[in-house]
Amino acid sequence: MKKMMIKRIAVFGMMVMTGFTAFAGTAFAGSASAEAEPFSACVPETGNWEDLSAEEQMNVPARRNAAYAAYLSELKNNEQAIRAYTWQWDGEMSGAHQDGEPSAITLVDVDGDAVEELIYASASEKDHTVLKVFSFDGSLVPMLEHDWDYAAAAGMSYCLFQREGENALYAWTFEGGETSREYCRAFRTGLDGKLSEEDLFCMITENAGTADGEMTRTEECRDGSGKVITEEEYASALSELKSNAENIVMCNHSSRSGLGMDAVPDVSMTYDKAVYQLEKLTGINGGGAFENVI
Repeated sequence: MKKMMIKRIAVFGMMVMTGFTAFAGTAFAGSASAEAEPFSACVPETGNWEDLSAEEQMNVPARRNAAYAAYLSELKNNEQAIRAYTWQWDGEMSGAHQDGEPSAITLVDVDGDAVEELIYASASEKDHTVLKVFSFDGSLVPMLEHDWDYAAAAGMSYCLFQREGENALYAWTFEGGETSREYCRAFRTGLDGKLSEEDLFCMITENAGTADGEMTRTEECRDGSGKVITEEEYASALSELKSNAENIVMCNHSSRSGLGMDAVPDVSMTYDKAVYQLEKLTGINGGGAFENVI
């Protein structure tokens, strides 16, 4: 018996974070001095720029500078927990790895205000990982704190990504075992500035052995409302969800390849690379502790 779940993906907002590859890559080339490169050269214009007033456009560089300084402080204050998140990483999913260190930090615009949010995963005391998202409005504003990966058995495979033209994050997760669970969720920005979770569709697979040694497999798939759908509907929904992906925010294991998203840019960073990037953009500590960050 096979069941499946699908939910129409609501497209909302016209905010697009463009050119972040240059932000995560080319900004590392050249001088470590923040004065040598203006913000416009280091950071892409994120957001629906035409919708901002002239005054808002003028304020964006100053807001970014203050936000980056706050993000840098947040990362440094939580360095130990961030570095402690090392399980379930096979070192294959991103070129940003350094000595097996996970790329679990990202700066992308989620709420459409033309200033990137800080997203990172850190280990908790119970061998679980917490996914955190912060925006900036004069000070750090928590947008999300969500239970994420865990250090047990096979752990959780996941891929967190953005779609073009949407002020949201999308998450594909898979947990293996006798009962495997595959979920797709959206985290959308609400009127209160927080990210709210929305179930899109999922597949629950039961693997069981029979008396004669045979294995049986039963799949149950439903949409976000709990309605049973077909296998074809599930496949179509997952394909549609991935088709408009703009960047990979964070992923582990070989999730990126397994989902067929190798062509989607991975903008995640290691702790050292993120700290270097923020120090360079703000000029803090001389604009970057070292030049050659992988």
